Amino acid sequence: MASNKLTELGVRQAKSAEKQRKLFDGGGLYLLIHPNSSKYWRLKYRLFGKEKLYSLGVYPEVSLTEAREERNRVRALIRRGIDPVESKRIKTQETESEIRNTFGVIAEEWMTRKSIEWSKQHLIDVRISLRLHLLPFLADRPINLINTKELLSILRKLEEAGKYVSALRARQRCDAVFLYAIATSRCENNPASNLRGALTVPKKSNYKALDSSQIPIFIQKLETSNLRILTKLAMKLMLMTCVRTQELINSEWSEFEFDDNSPVWRIPAERMKMKAQHLVPLSTHSIEILNQIKSYSGSVRYVFPHKYNSNKTMSTQTLLSALTKSLGYSGKATVHGFRSTFSTVLNETGNWNPDAIERQLSHINNNKVRDAYNHAEYLAERRGMMQWWSDYIVKMMNAE
Repeated sequence: MASNKLTELGVRQAKSAEKQRKLFDGGGLYLLIHPNSSKYWRLKYRLFGKEKLYSLGVYPEVSLTEAREERNRVRALIRRGIDPVESKRIKTQETESEIRNTFGVIAEEWMTRKSIEWSKQHLIDVRISLRLHLLPFLADRPINLINTKELLSILRKLEEAGKYVSALRARQRCDAVFLYAIATSRCENNPASNLRGALTVPKKSNYKALDSSQIPIFIQKLETSNLRILTKLAMKLMLMTCVRTQELINSEWSEFEFDDNSPVWRIPAERMKMKAQHLVPLSTHSIEILNQIKSYSGSVRYVFPHKYNSNKTMSTQTLLSALTKSLGYSGKATVHGFRSTFSTVLNETGNWNPDAIERQLSHINNNKVRDAYNHAEYLAERRGMMQWWSDYIVKMMNAE
């Protein structure tokens, strides 16, 4: 069958008529001219004994040369027994699927699913990590098109900025998102899994902590600072109880039991790092601080509400910023370091059971099953321990 009968000039000057006209180029390709002068490229072909029609586009958006190239490509498919109409439909579906199934969309879906089992703070941390380190590059990328090289390039940028831990966490979260996408049939490969061992693991350093002898000057700086009163009280309560920052900042008044004989703070499992309820015996000094705090936030849900919105908590960065910037301990101490000071002092006295000290710090027991059933373990001893610790701090503060 002769081909390439038409010319660009002939196609451009072809006029419409009262009825549709067909100008044949050969090989099944023809130009369909409607009475309104619109021109469409069509390809007539036979496959499996049936005559079919394939649309190649509109002239002049698709030129004669482009229509011929597409004709040749399509006829090559036909020779292999592939129906071009069906192939185009599948490709369109795949394109639409790619648009719907971007990394950003699937990551959000994954977080929504996981939010049922995660703590509120962990969900916030994961969302911030994705928003800062991954979504600027991957949000609109079809997840099945992301490859290992592309992902490594993004993570290397974090390493180049010295954010080694952020890079490791970003890889872990990518790994989880891709596993979820595979499980829900949105992609087949997990490029993040290929990067295990490819990133730099920084040496773990201990949190910088105050020496016990530095407590008096620390309290003096705290008292004379211009910090918000609730921030000062939060810092004092942190020093007295030695819990983790998130456990303190997200505390609610309903968690505190002010019994005359055995006051206790019951931190629920969902807010604990080890996902087990933690009991914190309250010393007389801790209760005094809590009573001061009540005059500021006793009528709302959170013990340490946000400055401008009582339905939210104080930022978890507030205490660290206060310690390092306002009080001048940058590079010298961290809030988490209070726990190290507590552990060092109590272990050095030799008067307290090391297991009780570890329990008070909510460090997990090697026997996880036993640990889950003994959250109140050493409670009587820990009650005496926390009172001794508070008395020790007050004595240090009052020492001349």
